[in-house]
Order: sequence, then C-alpha cells, then structure tokens
Amino acid sequence: MFNQISLGFKSYFRAHRFIWKQKLWPYLLIPGIINILLLGLLVYAALNMDSGLQSYMDSFLEGNDSWWFTMSEYIIRILFNLFVFIVYFIIYKNLVLIIMSPILALLSEKVDSLYTGRDFPFSWKVFISDVWRGVKIAIRNLSIELVLILIIALFGLIPLIGIIAPIMIILIECYFYGYSMIDYSNERKKMTMRASNQYVRENKYLSTTIGLMFYLMFLIPFIGWVFAPCYGIVAGTLAVLERDEVSAPYLEPKSN
Repeated sequence: MFNQISLGFKSYFRAHRFIWKQKLWPYLLIPGIINILLLGLLVYAALNMDSGLQSYMDSFLEGNDSWWFTMSEYIIRILFNLFVFIVYFIIYKNLVLIIMSPILALLSEKVDSLYTGRDFPFSWKVFISDVWRGVKIAIRNLSIELVLILIIALFGLIPLIGIIAPIMIILIECYFYGYSMIDYSNERKKMTMRASNQYVRENKYLSTTIGLMFYLMFLIPFIGWVFAPCYGIVAGTLAVLERDEVSAPYLEPKSN
C-alpha cells in the first residue's frame, strides 16, 4: 500500500524532470490549446443548462414559508449545486481524456521508448487500436463513476455518512483517472481490457495516487488545465515501468 502511494507521488516529480530533460513540451502545448477550447464550450453549455435546472428547482421547492422548509430548501440547493458541479467536472475531465487519447497514446509510447530504449515502430493499425481502447476505457469509467457517485450522493443525505461522501466521491474519481493513465502502458504489454482491469485493481493505491495528483493539478486554473493530462500520462507510464521493474539502460539505470 505505502509503496504504491509513494511511487504514485514520486512519479509526478520524476515526470516533471523527464519532460524537461527530454524536451517533451510540444506534447503539452497542443493538448493545452485543445483543452482550453473544450473548457470554453463546456462552460457555455453548462451555464445554459444550469439556468433551466435552477428554474425547475425553484418551481419544485416554492410554496411553503415555514422555517424548517426554508432550512431544508437551503440545504437541498447547496447539495444540488454541489452535485451538478461535480457531474460537470467529471464529464469535463473525461471528455479531455477521450478527445486527447491520440496524443496521450503517442506520448505514453514516446516516454516508454525514451526510458527503456525500446523501439516502437509506428503503425496506423496499432495507433488506431490504442486510441480506440483509450476511448472505450474513458467511456466505461465515466459510466461507472456516475453510477457510483449517484449512489454515494443519495447515501450522503444520511447524517454522518454525508460527511465522508465527498471524500469517497473524490477517491472514486481519482482511481478511474489513474486507471486511464495506466492502461496505455498495459495496452503495449498486450493486456486485454480484463487483464488490465485486474492489474489496476491489484495496484489500486498506485492508480488512486496518480489520479489524485492529476485531480489536484486540474484544480489549478489554466496551468493545471493545460498540463495535467500530459503530466498524468508521463507519470503513469513511468510508474508502471518502475512497478514492473523494467530497466532503463539509456536514461536512468537502476542501481543494484
């Protein structure tokens, strides 16, 4: 457990050094531009949709002026707005992973090649397969996330349990974000999606830590939105290589 958590945190610092040393900034700038455009479109759509949701909420809650109803209305509005924000945030980050999957697949392969010295000849067939797998993983994870978060949100209305509900939601998100970052490496190992799922479950603390760092970076305005996906994929790739004890003869040879 602690080794996996430590490796997850350490991989992000190593990712930063790796990106600088190998001059991988072009891989970060192009996704960053795409990310900002996507964010603008999603914010525009969210504002238009939010006005309709608020109107529905107003009509649903109006009609009672008692103090307890007013208090309940206040709490419901807070929980409702929090839930809507979380859903938007989850959809946005998963859309980023889906749309950027071609670049993330290439970046993960590039990091593996630079780290180990292995050669991965480009093939459109392999590339399209990697991208499609990344899209399927992201969509699958998004579906599971939303169902789990809805269940936890409902249980969150129960006193005491509601206190830990936000923490549980964040940890679930982080696990699946880390899953997406790790799966590109598992694809190169010719793992099936089922085998990759088993690998991530066995390394759940590593996956959650990588996803947590990605999540925290995403909370930084502009800088995090631009760099988080690529930092996450570099960190995830380096973590898997170290976890699997793959040597790096051309860059960071392991000491005995």
